[in-house]
Amino acid sequence: MAIGVIDVVTLHLIWSNPIHFCDLFDENAYDDKLEDSGVYYRHGIYMVVGERKIIYIGQTYDQTFKIRLKQHMRSSKWQCISRQMKEVSTTNPFIKCAYLEENYSRKRINEIENLLIFVEEPPCCDKHYVTYKGRRSLELINKGNYWPLKPLYDVEDYLDYI
Repeated sequence: MAIGVIDVVTLHLIWSNPIHFCDLFDENAYDDKLEDSGVYYRHGIYMVVGERKIIYIGQTYDQTFKIRLKQHMRSSKWQCISRQMKEVSTTNPFIKCAYLEENYSRKRINEIENLLIFVEEPPCCDKHYVTYKGRRSLELINKGNYWPLKPLYDVEDYLDYI
């Protein structure tokens, strides 16, 4: 490798079909619907979306998205999400879960989450993400049902803001 050349790390996120909160915690929801939503993935990124607006971006590692979301429902994050739902006039936001094509470390998943929060600025994410703290040569490619995210995020596009 030449001196001064930085290897770009390209990561692929595969986004699930959306699932509404009411279906996620409904005891009668059928398993196929939940399976298609990705709530049983054990590592990855998720977003809460209400009326064309990303309200929250989070991650899970070594536990399912469904368990992670239940934890949020007992925290101050849920108060913010509830408040945002009222502001965007939706009573039933949906979530989308993304799994990773490879088994990434917690550090790598943190970088992905940090980049998405830095760029998208969801209102219910902690303010310590005002700067991107991850790898300077990261490229994130979204696949599947990734709307309202962009198909590609490249840290180099944001270096002026970092």
